[in-house]
Amino acid sequence: MGTSSHRSDSDRLKAEITATRERLGRDLGRLADKVNPASVARRRGDRVRGSAGRLVQRVTRRA
Repeated sequence: MGTSSHRSDSDRLKAEITATRERLGRDLGRLADKVNPASVARRRGDRVRGSAGRLVQRVTRRA
């Protein structure tokens, strides 16, 4: 195995490690947001407001 081949393998490995770290960082950020109590409450509130809005629209259409 030549020096240039070793260098390209090393560069490729470093690039894969960097990409993996970035992916893990994004995944951890998403996971942290998913379990953060404030985020959970915000999402639940959004769902409740959306459901209430749809209910009001249905009721007002029938009236």
